[in-house]
Amino acid sequence: MRFSAKASRVLGAAVLMLVAALILAAAGLPKRSDYTGTYTEGLGRVAPEINAFAPPINARLLGGSTVAVPSPHSIVLINFWATWCAPCEAELPILQALHNEGEAFVLAVNMGEPSDQVERWLSERALTLPVTLDPDLVITRLYHVRGQPSTYVVRPDGRIGHIVFGAASEATLRSLLQP
Repeated sequence: MRFSAKASRVLGAAVLMLVAALILAAAGLPKRSDYTGTYTEGLGRVAPEINAFAPPINARLLGGSTVAVPSPHSIVLINFWATWCAPCEAELPILQALHNEGEAFVLAVNMGEPSDQVERWLSERALTLPVTLDPDLVITRLYHVRGQPSTYVVRPDGRIGHIVFGAASEATLRSLLQP
């Protein structure tokens, strides 16, 4: 049985793809955290992905107090937002309610805007949840944020339980807080 040149090339390519797939299946893919994470003494690999330890944040809140995330014994919602972001404007009152109810500690990270603009915007909307400014986008880069709003749910054990890219409804956010 003799194959044409075109059929031989197609068959050869198929065999190579099969061999490559078998090698990949046997070796496995690298973990994303190997590329997006860092090693932290006492924790091991820390990365902005589900089931990895959340990158630690030590931030000064508007008003002057400080906060450290993750926080043992409580669920933390870290929300990245901006004043010009319409979905953020819709989502922040939901996060405010969750924070007020004690469902979770909420840390709203403003991405790169001046404090006077952020404080005025929050005041106009009667929002009082904990907000930190990220003027140089250090926290934003630490979490590899792709856009806003983005919300990271950090479990009491310090691991990221869920990540929501884009605005989430109240029902969705409440469901993510359940064990």
